[in-house]
Amino acid sequence: MFQAMKKLVDYYIRNYDPPMKHGEEGVKQCGHRAYIGGDYEREGNHQFAYCMDMGLKPSDVFADIGCGALRLGRKLMPYLEEGNYIGIDREQLLIDLALKHEIDPALVAQKKPHFIVTDCFEFDKLPKKPTFCVAFSLFTHLAASDIQLCLKNLRPHVDPGAVFYATFGDTPIPIPQVYRSHSHRLFVYTHSQMRKFGEQFGFVGSFIGNEYSPSHQRVFKYVAV
Repeated sequence: MFQAMKKLVDYYIRNYDPPMKHGEEGVKQCGHRAYIGGDYEREGNHQFAYCMDMGLKPSDVFADIGCGALRLGRKLMPYLEEGNYIGIDREQLLIDLALKHEIDPALVAQKKPHFIVTDCFEFDKLPKKPTFCVAFSLFTHLAASDIQLCLKNLRPHVDPGAVFYATFGDTPIPIPQVYRSHSHRLFVYTHSQMRKFGEQFGFVGSFIGNEYSPSHQRVFKYVAV
């Protein structure tokens, strides 16, 4: 119980005053790499390797939910078949800067990635149904209502069997939420909460590991039913 209470106190301290501003102003403040947490190259390599380990195929239609500055997207584009990379994010500037500074324009022209800029998970704009989805370092910054909105809006646009891997910050006890979603605040959830988020909207969820990344985020897998 002591450890659970300590985690609760640490949570509020960390959430009180994020060091970076939120949104386009924050991107301008610190740059596209730093805005998404830095460690750009290593984390991108790790995310790509993780997708390979989970069985990603070139023929999969990939939805990179919270694609940000394309830390993963620039690794996936050469691997996936033409038109199969779809990046979704709320910050147009992050995508624009990544396309300008991180990716060869010839590769973009060849692979024809599709981008959706939305702050409310408008998956009705998807050009095709994803078979493989990820939200890396996204749910760690979302209030429960926005996680639910993501899953609710995604389900009608994927077929049964589609997979969705989401990293999250976990906690042994439910923690009351007092903040809205923010790119630099930490939100944490129990495994039971994560499971119930998916069950409400047609996904079976399961905790599958705690060795996702150097930042020690946990991974939850959702499968559309």
